Amino acid sequence: MTKPTEGAPPLRAWTPHADLDGVLHRWLVGLHALLGDNLVGAYLHGSLAVGDFDQASDVDFLVVLRDDIPATDIGPVHELHRELCRLPGPWAQNLEGSYAPAFALRRLTTEPRDPPGEPRPDGLREPGMWRPGPYAYPFWFVSEDEAPVRREYDNCQMVRWVLREKGVRLTGPPAAELVDPVSGEDLRREAAQVLLGNLERLTPELSWFRSAYGQASGVLICARALGTLETGEVRSKRSAVAFARARLEPRWADLVAAAFAERARSAAGPEADRRPDPRAVAETLAFGRWAAERAAQVR
Repeated sequence: MTKPTEGAPPLRAWTPHADLDGVLHRWLVGLHALLGDNLVGAYLHGSLAVGDFDQASDVDFLVVLRDDIPATDIGPVHELHRELCRLPGPWAQNLEGSYAPAFALRRLTTEPRDPPGEPRPDGLREPGMWRPGPYAYPFWFVSEDEAPVRREYDNCQMVRWVLREKGVRLTGPPAAELVDPVSGEDLRREAAQVLLGNLERLTPELSWFRSAYGQASGVLICARALGTLETGEVRSKRSAVAFARARLEPRWADLVAAAFAERARSAAGPEADRRPDPRAVAETLAFGRWAAERAAQVR
């Protein structure tokens, strides 16, 4: 049986940003008051764990629950996040992640597939997901102040690996006590799924290509997945650039390096929503197809 947390922790330097730590502490106090003994732990993953976190990054979190929250009782979680989004500064708006029951987090499994009383129709596919669904248990997913929705987005091997190996513990036991080991082969298999799943939707109308920032992010997603295919580990954006320079042909290495620079430029400037260069879109499409061919060889 998982052991619940014993009380909200004091304010600590969990991240390189004191104002973000303040938001996280307000959130943790709210979680303890709201969830009580149902709260097992709260953790950060994503770029705050693997590196390259900046003000354009999402603050990716995962809250572990003793028991799942039924749809009839999820409203207070929404209200907590709405209150946080009223705080000054950008950090609360970047807070994004999942509330996962401990039994469904420990390892990736297809059973149970659906929450009790919340069956999903066969053939359902979530926006942005690389695998057909429904596949695995959906966690409650929260982004900004939007209402929580059931999503499989964080029910994946990459999130589990980052949580266990590099995650930032905010409250609760070490993540290694809650998540079984994830092998390099597990990660390679999932990286191949990501690349092949992207291939199915790679068209000039893909949402990535609505902005230069999105186009650059799409390139980095592919580069990081390629790095995982080779190393069996989850790579940061910066390490994906180093991997591309060392292992990919110059055409793709230059595209990845340019994407890293574009992401930083777009995020820091007032032109974050400007349209991408059509040549960059064409190169991104070609890179995605080439990466998918690599993935098909190792799946």
